[in-house]
Amino acid sequence: GGRGGGAVASKDLEGRWAALFCSPGDFWDNRATKKNPRAPDFKHKETGEALWIESRGTPAWVASSLKELDMNKQVDINSLFTQQQQGGGGPPPPSQHRGGNQEEIPF
Repeated sequence: GGRGGGAVASKDLEGRWAALFCSPGDFWDNRATKKNPRAPDFKHKETGEALWIESRGTPAWVASSLKELDMNKQVDINSLFTQQQQGGGGPPPPSQHRGGNQEEIPF
C-alpha cells in the first residue's frame, strides 16, 4: 500500500482551516463550550467536518490567525498566503496597530 502521503493530508487540512477563516459563519465554534478535550474545536455546520487546533497536522499559521479572528471576527486569508509566498521583494506586511486601540483586553 503506497498511501503514506502525509504531505497531501496536511495540504488538505490547510485548505479546511482556510475555509474556516474565509467563512467562519459556516462552522460551529466549540472552543468555549466543549466539555471533552477530545471534542473538535470547530465543526462545519453542513458537512460535520471537524477541526482540532491541537492536531498534529494543524498549520503553524492557524494559532495566530485565530487570535485575529477573535479580535476582528474576520481574517484576510489571502494576505496570509501571499505573505508566506512573497519571500522578499514585496511590500512589507502591514504592521499591527498596537497601543491606539482601547478595546483590547489585557491578559
